[in-house]
Amino acid sequence: MTTDSSVVYEGFVLQLISTRFESESFECSDLSVIPADKKCDHISDCPSGDDEHECDNYDIELSSEAWKNLTYQLAYSDHTVDATWRITNTRGLSGYAVQVRMIQLGKMSSLVIGLGLDDSLTETRAVVLSPYSPLLELLFESEALWVHLHSYESTDAAFELELRPAHIVGGPLLCSEGRVNISSNAICDGEKQCIDGNDERNCNHPILPEECGLRPALDVHRVTHGSEVTILGEAPWQVALYANGFRFICGASIIANDWILTAAHCVEDFYQYSPFQIQAGTLTYDTAGQVHEVSEIFIHPLYNSYSLENDIALLKLSTPLNFTDAVQPVCLPPPGDYLPEVGSYITFTGWGSFGERGGPSPRNLQKARAPVIPNNICQRPLTNILRVFPSMFCTMYDTGYQSACTGDSGGPLVQEVNGRWTIYGITSWGLTCGEAYSPSGKTRVSSFIDFIYKTIRES
Repeated sequence: MTTDSSVVYEGFVLQLISTRFESESFECSDLSVIPADKKCDHISDCPSGDDEHECDNYDIELSSEAWKNLTYQLAYSDHTVDATWRITNTRGLSGYAVQVRMIQLGKMSSLVIGLGLDDSLTETRAVVLSPYSPLLELLFESEALWVHLHSYESTDAAFELELRPAHIVGGPLLCSEGRVNISSNAICDGEKQCIDGNDERNCNHPILPEECGLRPALDVHRVTHGSEVTILGEAPWQVALYANGFRFICGASIIANDWILTAAHCVEDFYQYSPFQIQAGTLTYDTAGQVHEVSEIFIHPLYNSYSLENDIALLKLSTPLNFTDAVQPVCLPPPGDYLPEVGSYITFTGWGSFGERGGPSPRNLQKARAPVIPNNICQRPLTNILRVFPSMFCTMYDTGYQSACTGDSGGPLVQEVNGRWTIYGITSWGLTCGEAYSPSGKTRVSSFIDFIYKTIRES
């Protein structure tokens, strides 16, 4: 057996053996080695992703004005997939027509179409297609296009596009400063397909209150810092949710005078527990406030009762609430998967049990503050129990005394931003009530802004 070289250190001989591995491998820029068949497979195996660079099968050159099919099918992947295709033409035309024939994306996944060839530049992004996007016809004024698929781990992904060069005449086009047009079925549909949001501007969006997150009752009171909410109107968006018209089951939050936000697991058995009612404007869940019937329940279509993924629901009231100092809507956050920030403190309220699951509940509304912890830290004690998805976040205290418990589910977690209180979380799950270093899981509201608007628009 021959060797390419030998390295000698203090009498120790390290022989580098020649094998056929080189021809069957790919060396990453950090000198790590992966099997050759992992290159250009739409999955980044190298830390820097360079195994997916310079892949000829990602480059599409259109030589005629006939339609060209771009199809991708990924049955399932344990990895997050990021793949980019670049489209040019030899016809000298400065535009493209694109028809979206089919698109199937999992949660947290997207298909982005951009202008030019450089997908690393944020400003070249033009159209983003989500799991909720309709089938579209698109026009792009650009000499080249790029298409980028981001498929989140453990999900399926598939799409089919028809592409052809086109001469774009007329305008101005709707999106990206007049360089992209989008078919009418995507305009004012509650989904932002244009990166700049022009397809959803000047629409009859659901009228959520402009005045939100305010606490007018506190203008004349000083807030105490005890665990009990002592002033009516300190959390004016908090409501109590009742099943069968009389049994308290969960908390919930006012986002409009006829819309309530809560956890899906609170209302998933609505056939068994109907009718539902909410009670607003009270510190005690068993005394009179404004009582309203729930007329419709909208559970997130991808809610999973086992994993508690997408644990969010909207309740439509049969009659609108009357806003007072004690009854006010909370503000919604901007969309995204990064709010609230790790390390920040968040305030939550509810009538959850004291100390242990199923234990006695307080009569008065309680409040507490807890720090937001990184999802990977939250995941450690949950390895064989529950997966912490990006659309969730966690809080945890070293004492355990400020924690959610039975009865707090569905209630709000809020932060004050520029003088207005915004709901960033919905109480969803917990390991052990009141135990030190026991994480409590929340639904991340900013991950579901599209769902909220789409539901309200269509109802």
